[in-house]
Amino acid sequence: MHGIVHGIAGLISFTSLAAAAFVFSRRLAGGWRIFSLATGTIVVVFFVLATFGCGCWSPTSVPTGWPVGLLQRIAVVTGWGWTALLALRLMRGPA
Repeated sequence: MHGIVHGIAGLISFTSLAAAAFVFSRRLAGGWRIFSLATGTIVVVFFVLATFGCGCWSPTSVPTGWPVGLLQRIAVVTGWGWTALLALRLMRGPA
């Protein structure tokens, strides 16, 4: 049960994080627009790679040997790094 809840929470979290980056890319200008688009894309791509790499999608859940933990960390650090930097940027005033 723990694994199922963890998987669903991860799906919701990563999807929401990528969606937020894409939404903010429409609101922000210049470098922040590009940074937000890149962040959303990286989070989606690495989350999908980690999901397929762990074998979670297959009925037998056979690991593929991919560096799943590294792929997940890239998505996490990119997404939450963008969130922290955006928060700092927005604390300075209107975007």
